[in-house]
Amino acid sequence: MLRKGARGIDRVYSITSIAEPIFGLDRRSRERAYIRMQPHDWLFITLNPHDTLYFPHGHPLDGRPRYRWVVMEEEICEFGFLVEGALETIFQTRIPVPQKQPTWREMAGQL
Repeated sequence: MLRKGARGIDRVYSITSIAEPIFGLDRRSRERAYIRMQPHDWLFITLNPHDTLYFPHGHPLDGRPRYRWVVMEEEICEFGFLVEGALETIFQTRIPVPQKQPTWREMAGQL
């Protein structure tokens, strides 16, 4: 898939405007695809914001790919299909929740 646009947001929109219909999403109903930059100017596009390319640490398949990739569309993109056991790891992965940052007023009160 080719990214188009001078600004980052324009390039992201150019990709999501292609990817979201492939996933069967309708942005008007607040459905969306999530994009993550990867090495070698490659993009990982998924429906789940917590999705990962590899099995998490501590899993018996730690570090192995969670997807089987198939080249599509004249080698412009690849579609990934979850391998056996990969779907369950999405629900087992613990995403660290950032601690609340103090406000300026809270910080000033500590001075």
